[in-house]
Amino acid sequence: MAKLFERYEKAQSRGKLLSLGELGNTLGFRPRAVLRIFRKVNVEPMYVKRERRSPLSKQKRQLIYKLHRLGLPNKDIEYFTGIADYIVRHHLRKRKIHRPDLTHINYLTHINYKWLNYRLASEIYHAQTLFPKIKRGEISELLDTNNEIVAHAIMHKQEIAPKIVQALRIVYESETYNRPYKRPTN
Repeated sequence: MAKLFERYEKAQSRGKLLSLGELGNTLGFRPRAVLRIFRKVNVEPMYVKRERRSPLSKQKRQLIYKLHRLGLPNKDIEYFTGIADYIVRHHLRKRKIHRPDLTHINYLTHINYKWLNYRLASEIYHAQTLFPKIKRGEISELLDTNNEIVAHAIMHKQEIAPKIVQALRIVYESETYNRPYKRPTN
């Protein structure tokens, strides 16, 4: 390993740039191993000096944290923000934040393995607004869920909708937004 650092210093003193492969190949080190060794001793590679940064802006990360504190599960955060679930999960895990215990608004007995979450409740309320005369059975068919879940969401709208509205006010940065569903996209 000492020869690796000698080669690095010699190349650096001559103003020559060597790749990780060129530094380690003749010494029996693969480029990835050289990179690992350099990272352990805080030595920068000659060519690639990468700055690691998050693919999300600080504003989007703050949005994830706010919605999580509100009690929304990752899948619902994904739906309301458009940020992929695995990215939401990654940022929460990175900050050692655990998801809420319940990932559903209300645990219903297994009704054909369909669950009520904030996304589905929001879609049910949106369908009701778009089609005022639509029947519950049509909504359940439209959203591929059970009549019982649609009925539960409608019956408990007074409890469920305010949380959805609160989440969307955070997403849209608007204190006046008052619909329990996302803005239509054009």
